[in-house]
Amino acid sequence: DRGGGGGGGGGATVTRVVDADELPAMLGPEVFVDDVSARASVPGVAVGLAWTPAGGEVMYVEVSTMAGKGNVRITGRLGDVMQESVHAAVTWVRVHAELFLRAAAAAAGRRRRRRRVPVHAFDDV
Repeated sequence: DRGGGGGGGGGATVTRVVDADELPAMLGPEVFVDDVSARASVPGVAVGLAWTPAGGEVMYVEVSTMAGKGNVRITGRLGDVMQESVHAAVTWVRVHAELFLRAAAAAAGRRRRRRRVPVHAFDDV
C-alpha cells in the first residue's frame, strides 16, 4: 500500500494556463521534414504545383516506361488540363527522343521497341 487511498498518485492536480508565445520554448524547435526532396530524389518522380480554390497544392507525378504498345496510361486524380499536359509532355519527349533512340538502336544493331508510359499522380497531396 502506497498510502494514496486509491487516488492514482496521491498528489494534488495542478492546472496551468499556457500562452501561445510559451509553446515554442515548451515544445522545442519545429520538426522539419523535407518531403519534397525525399520524394523528388526518386528517379521518375517530378514535383508540380496544382491550382486549387484554396490556393494550390504540391503534387508528385511518377512516370516510368516499360515494353508495350506505346500508349500512355494515367492513374490518380488529374483534371482535364493536367491530362492534356501529360500528353503534350509525352509527345515532346517522343519527338525529341526519336533522334537519340534511332541513333542508339542503329549503334547497337537492333530495332527500336515501342514503350508503354504509365503516369501516376499521387492522391496524397
